[in-house]
Parts: sequence; structure tokens; C-alpha cells
Amino acid sequence: IRALPIMRSLPAGVHELARGDAARMQELFTGFATAIAAGILLMYLTLVLLFRSFVQPVTILVALPLSVGGALGLLLLTGNALGVTPLIGL
Repeated sequence: IRALPIMRSLPAGVHELARGDAARMQELFTGFATAIAAGILLMYLTLVLLFRSFVQPVTILVALPLSVGGALGLLLLTGNALGVTPLIGL
């Protein structure tokens, strides 16, 4: 919808509003971002308790962005969409 010519030159005071499925997806992604952040924090705290160090868990958690990049790359390579199931897997 954003690619339509009329959407590129909207009059002043007119803006796009997410409704229906778009609004639900926006809520879902916001909730997943919060859950992922909480999960990473809990993993860090667990690793701190296991290693009795604040630095060693950081070296382990540095690998997380690499795994997300690899997962997104494989989704792109296989032609699959980023939906709820792949987000749960991440």
C-alpha cells in the first residue's frame, strides 16, 4: 500500500493508520521484542550464576546476533516469510 502513488503524496494532516491484521501484527512484533529482551536478560543472569563472573557470559551472548543473522539469511535463501513460527524459533 505504501508503494501506491497516492500514498507518497498525502495532504497535510493525513497519515497512515494500521488497522485489522496490520495492527495485530504490530502488537505481536512489539510483544516478541519484549519477550526476546527479557529472555536474553534471564539467560545472562543464569550464566552469571553458573560461571560466577560477569564477563564470561558476555562472550557467550556475543554469538546471539550471529545466529539471528544466519536464521534470517536462511529464511531469505529458502523464500520463507518471517512469521510467527520463525520468530518463536529465534
